[in-house]
Amino acid sequence: MFDETSSVGTLILRRLATLFLLVVTLCLAGRVEAAPRPEKLASIDISSYRRVTGGPGTAFYFLKMKGGFEVKSFPENTSYVRSLAYGRKLQTSANGNYFVVISYDSFRPTSLRITGVEMFDIAGKRLWSRTDPECNAFVLADAAPVAVGIVGAEGLPESTLKFFSESGELLNTVTVDHLSKASFSEDGRFLFAIAGSEALLKFTAGGNLISQYPSCSQYRASADGALVAVLQDTLLRLYDRDSLLLERQIARGEFRDLQFSRDRESAALLTAGYLEVIDIKRALTNWRWPVGGDGYRLVDLAVDENFGRLLCSSNNSADRPEVRNSRGKVYLLNESGQLVWEYDLSYASRAIRHPLVQFDARSRLLSVMSAEKLELFSF
Repeated sequence: MFDETSSVGTLILRRLATLFLLVVTLCLAGRVEAAPRPEKLASIDISSYRRVTGGPGTAFYFLKMKGGFEVKSFPENTSYVRSLAYGRKLQTSANGNYFVVISYDSFRPTSLRITGVEMFDIAGKRLWSRTDPECNAFVLADAAPVAVGIVGAEGLPESTLKFFSESGELLNTVTVDHLSKASFSEDGRFLFAIAGSEALLKFTAGGNLISQYPSCSQYRASADGALVAVLQDTLLRLYDRDSLLLERQIARGEFRDLQFSRDRESAALLTAGYLEVIDIKRALTNWRWPVGGDGYRLVDLAVDENFGRLLCSSNNSADRPEVRNSRGKVYLLNESGQLVWEYDLSYASRAIRHPLVQFDARSRLLSVMSAEKLELFSF
C-alpha cells in the first residue's frame, strides 16, 4: 500500500543531502580560491635610486644616483654591492640573469663611444669582455650571456647590429634601416627588431635574418620565439612563425601587453579596459575580465607559464583630475578568470605607468613596483 508520509520524508531527506553536498562543494571551492593569496615578504623604498631592473626569482638591480649599484636576490634575501667609476654604466637583461658594465668616453646620444664592455652573471662573475667593441648600445638575453651591439643611435637612417656569442666572439654584423627597438626571445635563440618602414625583423642569435613581418609598431613573442604578435595602429595579428593565425581589432591606444602560454595554445591580451585569454587554435575567447572601479585603467601584465595565475595592475589615470595617477591596484586571477586577490596602493606623488608587476612561478614570488617602493610577495 502506498505510504504518502514515508514518500514525503524520503524526498525531504534527499533534498537535504543534495543541499549538504552543495554547501560542502562551495566551501571547498572557497578554500581553493583562498589558497593562493600572497603574503608580503619585503617592502623596499626605491625613491632614492636612479633605476631598478631585474625580477623576482633572479635578482633586482638597484642603481644608485652615483657610486654604484646593489644586487638583491629573493627569496634568499642575499645582496652584494658593486661600485661604478665615472664613465661606466650598468645594463641588465630583462629578468636580471646577466648584466654588462659599459665603459664610455662620451655620453652624447648620437655619438656615444663605448670603449669597453664586460659581461657578468647574476653572482657577479665576469664571463667575457671586449675592448673597443665599436657599439653605442647593447641588447642582452636572459637565457645565455649573448649580446647584440648597436652601432648608431636608435632611429638614425642606418644602424648596424653586431652579434656576440656566449664567449664574446663576434659572430655576425648586419645593417638595418631606422632601428627603433630590439629584444631577445626568452630562450635567447632569436632577436626581434623593428626597423625600416616599421617592419619587424627576426634574426637567429647568430645574426641570420629568417623572417620579416610588415607594419609593426609593437610586438610580443612566445618564450621560444615561434609565436609572434604584431600590432600596427588598431590591428593585432598573431603568427606562428610565418603563418598568420588570427587578427583582432583593438581600440586605438588601448593595447597594453600580450603574453603567450608555454604550451603555445593560449594568449593573454591586456588592454586598458580588460584582460582576455584567447584560444589561439580556435581563434575564440576563453574568458574576458573587465577592470572594475571608476577611473581605473589597466597598466601591466605578468603570467605563469600555462596561465594558472595571471597578475595585472591598474592605476586611476582616468579618475578626477585632482586625484588622477595617485592610486593603483593589483589583481591576481586564476585560470578561469576569477579574481582571487586584490591589492591597493596609494602614492605620495603622482605616477604614471605604475604599478609594474612581475611573476615567477618557480620561486613562487611576485613583485609590485611603483615609483616609490618595490614590494615582494610569496604565494
